[in-house]
Amino acid sequence: MEPEPKKQRTDEEGAARWRAVPVLADHLVGNEVPTQPAYAAPILDKRATARLIAAVCRLYPLEGLQHLKRVRGTLDTSKAHGLEILLCLTRDLPANHKQPVRLADVIPDDGSFAEYAALGLPFGVLVPQSPPLTRPQFEFASRCWPCSFHERKRLSLLLSGRPFDDADKRRMEAHMGRALQAARAGLARGTRPVGAAVADPRTGEVVAVAHDCCSPERPLHHAVMVAVDLVARGQGGGAYSYDEYPDCVCVGAGRGGSAGTEDDRGTTEVAGGGGHDPRTPSEEEPYLCTNLDVFVTREPCVMCAMALVHSRVQRVFYGTPSPDGALGSAYKLHANDNLNHRFEVFRGVMEEECRQLSSEI
Repeated sequence: MEPEPKKQRTDEEGAARWRAVPVLADHLVGNEVPTQPAYAAPILDKRATARLIAAVCRLYPLEGLQHLKRVRGTLDTSKAHGLEILLCLTRDLPANHKQPVRLADVIPDDGSFAEYAALGLPFGVLVPQSPPLTRPQFEFASRCWPCSFHERKRLSLLLSGRPFDDADKRRMEAHMGRALQAARAGLARGTRPVGAAVADPRTGEVVAVAHDCCSPERPLHHAVMVAVDLVARGQGGGAYSYDEYPDCVCVGAGRGGSAGTEDDRGTTEVAGGGGHDPRTPSEEEPYLCTNLDVFVTREPCVMCAMALVHSRVQRVFYGTPSPDGALGSAYKLHANDNLNHRFEVFRGVMEEECRQLSSEI
């Protein structure tokens, strides 16, 4: 009896072994939002609601808290009143104000507030300090006090855990495979086994492939730095020499597209260009890694992460984390609001293969 032929691993089976996990800013990951104490009061006369809102908003405008709604339905259905109005934040009152708070402590009873009689006794509440950015945060915030919520579809997709379909994962596996191949080639030449590949997600074309080229004379030639330099070489620039490393190559032309403007900023934020350029968009030269993806076997360090910021990369995918990594482990540089460019990051692409290779470091 002949033995059964060995089953070949399909692309679908390979992609099913790993998952690209988004590395999001800390304030997007939690299901809660910070709260702060405030005072609300029952509306005793519903007919005065509109006038009360206008008068209270003039007295306490709640600047910077436009996400808060001023009126809510009462949570206690046994109460005679049906509506409650947000009066002010606790910090709006003098630090030594009396407890319990009287209406006269919050609203002047000198006749200047025409709807004074339409309000009941104030009571303390907690209100969301910042607008909710995700649906779980919105659900939490709404339990405190009603607020507005504008869902960001891209962010919701990332949080769903299903940002990529099978075809996307096959392409990602192919690109990371090129990075792994480069890392092995570098290891054979005595460098650290870290590889990187730059790809254009619109065409599927690999633009550049690189591996670590560090030496005592060139301690900063990390794989990502080399990959970015190769993209620059494809655009007529570049500063490094690769005579000793034939596996570091500029494969495509690197048509990354033109740099965006501030109006383009979203989950992937692109910095603005310079002054007026008479060329049409089709004639503009690409700026380094704009609109390109970078696949790297090991999480980039701070230096490499900043190089990715300055090169205007669109997305970064890495396999295995690094203790001093700047894209999720030690820092989340890609999500820093103080930088003029931000980009999406995903970890875990072919993680097992990348981890095995990193064990050689």
